[in-house]
Amino acid sequence: MENAPGFLKDGLFAWEAGDIATNPELAETYRYLAENGPQAFYKGELADKISNLIESKEGFLRKT
Repeated sequence: MENAPGFLKDGLFAWEAGDIATNPELAETYRYLAENGPQAFYKGELADKISNLIESKEGFLRKT
């Protein structure tokens, strides 16, 4: 299951109360937005990465 790593601990087990999850890529995205402002989400490198990822998964969102 491609999405299991986000929903299952170690991609195998259900999360339990008290477990701590980390997401370094999301943390880096938040840092980037904090440093570059909200427009960085809609225009520029981050917007390109998000748009390309969604398009590669056959999603419908596109950068405008």
